[in-house]
Amino acid sequence: MLCIEINPGGPAMAEKKKIPTAKMPIEDAKCVLLVRSLEESAAREGVKGLSSADFAEAGLKAAHALGEKATAAELLAERARRVLASAKDKGLKTNVATRALLARTLGVLFVIAAFFAGALFDRIASPARIVNLLSPPYWTVIVWNLLIYVLLLLGVVGLLGRKIDGQVNLPLRTTLVRLASGFSFAGLHRGWKGAFLKMWLSVTAPLVRYTVSELLHAAALFFALGLTVSLLVRGFGTAYWAGWESTWLADNPAAVKAFLDHTFGLIPAVGGLPAIPDVDMVEAMRSDRLAYLKEPATAAPWLIRLMVITAVVIVIPRLFLAFLARHRIKKFRAAVPVTLNDTYYETVLSQCRQDAALGRTVILAPQPLIDRQGTALKAFEAAWPDKKGIVLVPVDFDNEALLIPETAADAADGRKTIVLVWLDAAHTPEDDVHGQGLEILKAQCPEDKTAFVVIIDAAEFSLTFARYPERVREREKAWQTFCEAHQVRAYTLTGADTAAGIVQKLRTQAAGRALITSKA
Repeated sequence: MLCIEINPGGPAMAEKKKIPTAKMPIEDAKCVLLVRSLEESAAREGVKGLSSADFAEAGLKAAHALGEKATAAELLAERARRVLASAKDKGLKTNVATRALLARTLGVLFVIAAFFAGALFDRIASPARIVNLLSPPYWTVIVWNLLIYVLLLLGVVGLLGRKIDGQVNLPLRTTLVRLASGFSFAGLHRGWKGAFLKMWLSVTAPLVRYTVSELLHAAALFFALGLTVSLLVRGFGTAYWAGWESTWLADNPAAVKAFLDHTFGLIPAVGGLPAIPDVDMVEAMRSDRLAYLKEPATAAPWLIRLMVITAVVIVIPRLFLAFLARHRIKKFRAAVPVTLNDTYYETVLSQCRQDAALGRTVILAPQPLIDRQGTALKAFEAAWPDKKGIVLVPVDFDNEALLIPETAADAADGRKTIVLVWLDAAHTPEDDVHGQGLEILKAQCPEDKTAFVVIIDAAEFSLTFARYPERVREREKAWQTFCEAHQVRAYTLTGADTAAGIVQKLRTQAAGRALITSKA
């Protein structure tokens, strides 16, 4: 259903239209998309074992099982499950793998590689037996992580880039998302499977982005853990000295002292940790002078401070961000949003809503019309979704004691019964016959339980007088005026080709859920 609001204040003041969506568990979403691809393929080129009747029957049973109060998500999921069950009974395989095992495997390997890279990184950052306190590789990693946090924060508050699903669209993340999506191999499948995978990738795109985000945070976390483990191992099995080396700061120990104060010095001197040494000691800790120290500067306190900085700057924030990504993944899998603003879902939901609201269809027609079984009546029955729910009841308008046999209009299940009075346009409407009969029948059909409608069958009359269209129009107008006088809704059926349209309009209005359409 599409509703358009016109804002008198102009487009700038118009409220943003909300796209209708149905949120459902990821398994239900998969079933719904599978059935959509099957149904659309069956309509185009056919699917062996499935017909339009199977889809209509599944929708009918789902609507009757859930009732009018069911949500769009519940109706679509229940209908999809019934279609897939019917397909399985007929031997049709509808399983399509959606778990990107290759992408998952590569993701795990990526995280493991990050751990070993962190462990080896320690060797690169501080070669030989000296822990270089000014190690450019180490501090580059620290600054890089801080920069990432700043970018993420700026993106969250809307000052940087374009957010997608609540995340900043950063280049590395975008590249990995494209690679992960490529592992679905959707282009290798033909027919309904290929169509399904394309829809699946579109619907689950946020899940891919959340998963990639979790992967990147996990990789950074394990890189830091590998670095920390390496520092612990180095400190346990080898004696290392703490020192520094620099080309630009070699003759400026005061600057080195300031750097150490604003980095290592942020860790308080508690629990046996010594304070940051003075300028003289810092000057003596230069790598080419370490050998001349009376008491070499042990690396233990500095290693501890390195591990604390690594934990505070990398491990803890990345762990939090990884858990946040995992929470988003679980939340998305529990409520996958499927947009409903297209013709397919509007048609399916409209049909299900009607099936839920409407019960039996009772056609009251003169016996000769039933015996003749004209093309219009056959076309009408063929276009009616619930063919098993149609009941043909002969009536005699000349009988003053006109009754609907066995209370055919009684809606015992709470759904509305549609009572159709089928009249032949070949006859001229007469108040003392047709008018009296309509009033008697209408009195037996309470408005809260039934929908009382007249079908004017003008198919054969139109064919007989095809050369005299004016006469046909006069007769149709006479019947319409007659029905309006008796306050009865009427539809004129001019041929078999108009049956489907009349069925749709009739059911929509009878269910009390007329679609609002609008042309842009």
